[in-house]
Amino acid sequence: MKVAVIGPGAMGLLYGAKLSKVADVVLIGNNAEHISQINENSVTIKREGKGEVYDVKAVVSGEAAEAADPAKKSPKNETANKAYKDAGLLK
Repeated sequence: MKVAVIGPGAMGLLYGAKLSKVADVVLIGNNAEHISQINENSVTIKREGKGEVYDVKAVVSGEAAEAADPAKKSPKNETANKAYKDAGLLK
């Protein structure tokens, strides 16, 4: 199963990381520095003093929040569609 999580903030990282154990997950965000940090350092979730590292792919898209449906194609969603294609989620 392929899953795209738009908005890798606190909750997006949590859900994306946990889902990565059972699905092919890509995080889509618009902050290039944040995306770079995710790709370089992975995602670590700490709970009760223990940390678990999740290797999740992240891509940059300035319009990702407008692309709720990856199959929808329009000029407005061109950047988001490119991010989906780069992540292998859209042909």
